[in-house]
Amino acid sequence: MIRSTKQRAVIREVFEKSDRPLSPQDVMEAVEDQDQNLGIATVYRTLKMMKEQGYLVAVELPGQPTFYERAEHEHHHHFQCDECGIILDVPGCLNVEKLTDRLENCEINRHEIWLFGRCSECRKAS
Repeated sequence: MIRSTKQRAVIREVFEKSDRPLSPQDVMEAVEDQDQNLGIATVYRTLKMMKEQGYLVAVELPGQPTFYERAEHEHHHHFQCDECGIILDVPGCLNVEKLTDRLENCEINRHEIWLFGRCSECRKAS
């Protein structure tokens, strides 16, 4: 069990209030909004610790920084805006059985699907 500190409690609260995956920089900005003074190294250490503890999972896309979200989410996929870069959760799961039926003699252990386009805020702005 991770010892509770004020800094860890603040970071945990940021994730509890978030409805999307967060980068370490997103966490820093949210913490600054709460007038908390945390260093980026503390944020990285805490995220690593929370991942090891099983509270967070990494959301990774090649060529992008690692994002994190609470591990308690049900299986879902992600959308990334091509303009602003925000990553959003896509609830539920697409029917991948239709895709995997095409793979002969393969065993699927897990899958990730990323959707790309423009988010509602960027669409409104144009």
